[in-house]
Amino acid sequence: MSFDSIGNRSLVRAIEFNRQWIPHRPFLEFRGRPLSYRDFGRMVASAANGLLRLGVRAGDRVLIQMVNCPEHLVAIFAIQRIGAINVTCSTLFKLDETAYQLRDSGSTMIICGAEFLDLARAAADAVSQPVHILVTDHGLLDAGEAPFNRLLCEEGDQVGVPFPAADDVAMLIYTSGTTGRPKGVIYTHGNLVSGGQNSIIALGYRPEERLLHFFPLYHSNGGVILLAPVILSGCCMVMIDKFSASRFGVQLVEHRITLTALNATHIKMILAHPALDAERAHGVARVQFALPLDDARREAFRDRFGGIRLVEVFGQTETCGIVTAVPEGALWKPGSAGLPLPGIEMKVTDDQGGALDTGTPGELCLRSLSRHGLTPGYYNSPDLTRDLYRDGWLRTGDVVIVDEDGYMVYFERKKDLIKRSGINIAAAEVERAMLEVPGVAEAAVVGIPDEFREEKIIGFVVAAPGAVVRLDDVERHCREALADYKVPERFELLDALPENFLGKVEKKVLRERAVQRFGS
Repeated sequence: MSFDSIGNRSLVRAIEFNRQWIPHRPFLEFRGRPLSYRDFGRMVASAANGLLRLGVRAGDRVLIQMVNCPEHLVAIFAIQRIGAINVTCSTLFKLDETAYQLRDSGSTMIICGAEFLDLARAAADAVSQPVHILVTDHGLLDAGEAPFNRLLCEEGDQVGVPFPAADDVAMLIYTSGTTGRPKGVIYTHGNLVSGGQNSIIALGYRPEERLLHFFPLYHSNGGVILLAPVILSGCCMVMIDKFSASRFGVQLVEHRITLTALNATHIKMILAHPALDAERAHGVARVQFALPLDDARREAFRDRFGGIRLVEVFGQTETCGIVTAVPEGALWKPGSAGLPLPGIEMKVTDDQGGALDTGTPGELCLRSLSRHGLTPGYYNSPDLTRDLYRDGWLRTGDVVIVDEDGYMVYFERKKDLIKRSGINIAAAEVERAMLEVPGVAEAAVVGIPDEFREEKIIGFVVAAPGAVVRLDDVERHCREALADYKVPERFELLDALPENFLGKVEKKVLRERAVQRFGS
């Protein structure tokens, strides 16, 4: 029998361990209320028993649509504790998006905040399987009167079912794909531990850490990369409702923060606000960081916050966490996402899968020495899973170069994705919504540079012969069908889309046109 560094560990086992061995240490602070590892573990167990009583069993899928709050965390791990699978769902989604994810995952329960109840009911009505809806009161925990909150005070705190195995599926995180609909990326319990370990290695988490957390829990960054290492290292997470650029520095001081995460958009927004004397007393030495940022802003941020080190990392939903980073003490190269973390191998290939030499741009492919290091694939999508892997190597769809020191530099995306404020948006998904408007014969979207949000979306529309299309109608339908961040900022009506000799739309030509007409 072979053994690896994960064994049969899981985050739900770690939560119970922390409950027993570091009961009084704070796990979470939210809106001024501390929650110890003992109390959090008790509530997870009580909610798990409540879900069992309601008929949820191992392997069942439960969709969560909730803002960041303690109840969201309890729901995640109560579902996982009994071997069921939590399905993440964006709080920005509209009916069509939520119903699709409910249908695709086969979820039979939705746990949601009261503000999403009408949406949850409409989504449940739109699918064929019966769906039970469980509502929460945000931030009230066992003092709340909503059905989910009542589970935390009415159920026992000893769970009678065994812990799930490391290879059991724990979570589905939906990610944008090039086929027009998001795909459910499978995370096993072993994946979650592996992802947490990689974050600990990359950022050097310590038990006394105080992490400022504001990334949404439905995203891999907020729900795995930042959450898992807190539980595994037994430190404290300070969760705030949302990011505030104007108060960022003051919050570091107020909450005695030692570590947080930012992307380039956050830094640009922070620097757009004046520096405050109060923020100079912060105790942060390093920040997890991703996305390209110019040298001038890097220097401005470092000068303003007294030498905070930006620890550049790379990962995507399919990698189940960080896979490269610039480790402490290593050579620092601006713009590089660093070296592969222990147990991760990477290579750069051409379109046929052939390995490319140092310094030659190509597709980044990854392999893990542990079976828990990368996703097993996409939920109920064997064909897409086969496409994801080639000869045991995960194909990221990202074009990179690797230099002579082994450092990876991100170059561009091979897939037709647009990145807005760190979130991937499938062009095909936006185009599908545009094509639903009566009279629209063709549609295309591209991303162009945006000073604050990395890219803004520009939509192009071609009307069917004889049809009259109003761009206001196209925008209105997109706002009804898509989350707001997916809606193009500007639209243009064209006589035809530019195509090459194979009939493929030339996005490069459209991108150049969009920059000329709508670029800042």
